[in-house]
Amino acid sequence: MKPLIRFLLIATALVMSFSAFADGTRKIVKLTPENGATDVALSTTEISIEFDKPMANTSSLFADCNTGICYKNGSWKTPTLFVVTDVKLIPGRTYTLGIGNKKTGQQNFGAEGVPLPPVDWTFTAAAE
Repeated sequence: MKPLIRFLLIATALVMSFSAFADGTRKIVKLTPENGATDVALSTTEISIEFDKPMANTSSLFADCNTGICYKNGSWKTPTLFVVTDVKLIPGRTYTLGIGNKKTGQQNFGAEGVPLPPVDWTFTAAAE
């Protein structure tokens, strides 16, 4: 293969490989329940965060474990983190979780080391 053609093929492959994080960050694809959701079913027993790529095994979710939502109940099915709730959601309660920590600047990182800036995640349980 001619050197110029080989170079162009390699360059194209590199551009395509890195286009997912061209802005230098990882992304959240889906939150369940959605960020800002209201009227979340009281029967909800699992919440999840789907990332655009696999995350490092040191990724963390900040939550008040006294609310029944705690990272200690987390499990991965890459690229999604699932957290099982310890207790039934409290009617009308707004839950606030941190994916990373805005106060301390702690970030989560993709498996390849690309950061995910901290994100606040809130949702409100349905009234009874």
